[in-house]
Amino acid sequence: MFDAGGIDASFAKEALERCGDALVAIDLEGPIVWANDAVDLIGWTPAELVGCEIAAIVAPADLEQLRQGARAIARGLHLPSSVPMHLLRPDGSTIECDLASWTVTGEDGRPAVMMHIRPTQDSRILRDLLHRLLSGEPAPVVLESLLDLLYHRSTWIHAVVLLVDPDGGELVIGSVPHPALAGVDAEPGSPWAAVRSGDEPEVIAAASTLPPTVAAHARAAGFAECWVLPVHAGGDLIAVVTAWAIDDRVSVQLDPYSVRLLAQLIELVWRWWRQTLALERAATLDPLTGLANRRALEGPTDRTGDLTRGVLYIDLDRFKPVNDQHGHAAGDQVLRTVAHRLLGCVRPSDRVMRLGGDEFGVVVPGCSRHELDEVAGRIIARLEEPIPVQGATVQIGASVGAAHGTGTAGDLFERADAALYDAKSAGRGQVRWAEDS
Repeated sequence: MFDAGGIDASFAKEALERCGDALVAIDLEGPIVWANDAVDLIGWTPAELVGCEIAAIVAPADLEQLRQGARAIARGLHLPSSVPMHLLRPDGSTIECDLASWTVTGEDGRPAVMMHIRPTQDSRILRDLLHRLLSGEPAPVVLESLLDLLYHRSTWIHAVVLLVDPDGGELVIGSVPHPALAGVDAEPGSPWAAVRSGDEPEVIAAASTLPPTVAAHARAAGFAECWVLPVHAGGDLIAVVTAWAIDDRVSVQLDPYSVRLLAQLIELVWRWWRQTLALERAATLDPLTGLANRRALEGPTDRTGDLTRGVLYIDLDRFKPVNDQHGHAAGDQVLRTVAHRLLGCVRPSDRVMRLGGDEFGVVVPGCSRHELDEVAGRIIARLEEPIPVQGATVQIGASVGAAHGTGTAGDLFERADAALYDAKSAGRGQVRWAEDS
């Protein structure tokens, strides 16, 4: 069809037809004159495209760009290496592609354009990843879809990620028949143990060379070879990527770009996750005491209304004289001491909060009314004990409003606040209960 420039014409023709990316040839003054079988990547067959005008398969919004490119080629100019365009599929949907074009000479001596078409799945996947992160979708869910970036590039690879979350927990991203194939509970001497200990920067190993138990799981899954690659952020290990070859004729080493790109993107998403989590926690923490603040009541656990729980709304007695007589630094020290004592009066599963000023709250999930009353009693007794501050001793106390039921924590605190008003009116060191709703 085209002058092969000294290369056997049949060889060149076969190479073009068997190319894994879509190729079409276009007469400068007419329609598409040839297409290889890979045009099925964009939804067409060669028979459907040959004889069709290229403009008929380009989305209307990109037609002007196509015309400009055609005029440039006709004047003998070189186009950029690739141009993004949206192509139409037979069903009317569009697919985003990168198009690269160059001129060729047909057997009849007439110039034509060879066009290389490749779906831009990378940019689509990355754009989707960014949108999902910005919308607040959990990072592990986003990372799972990120594996598609590797799969569309290398169909012979199956990847799985052992991820260390910002709090130090571990979770598996992706699917494998057995956790050992992701490096969970790695045996000594395995590739996962080697990269996690820092003994090896990365390991590529045949399945047959793995520890017997892991090798058996790999054989059962049809895996032939693995590439174990650690991912670090600031010197800390945050993930281990395992790329398995699912075809024993192909090595995982054949696509290092895609595997390393996946590792780099995991690091970026993990950093985003850690920073976002830190900002969220900072927004719900009281900087003076380190307790949760009132904003924490807006969290998902406090919106659950079907859990029986109790809350205590605590207001300190005789706190204002501390500030007046000893200064605000002494007042801050007292508030920190109160926070510490409150934590000592409750279970690890209970939640202590600073609601503002000298007001504190306690959420006691799954308790009876009697148990909540006992917690309130312990708090009043503990807060009446003297507190040393700046070479002096001060004595405060607390009044408490209590509410018990199945409403949200926010609703229960509103009821407890009303009960606290009654407790303050009754005198210092009192507990008053909200009326049942």
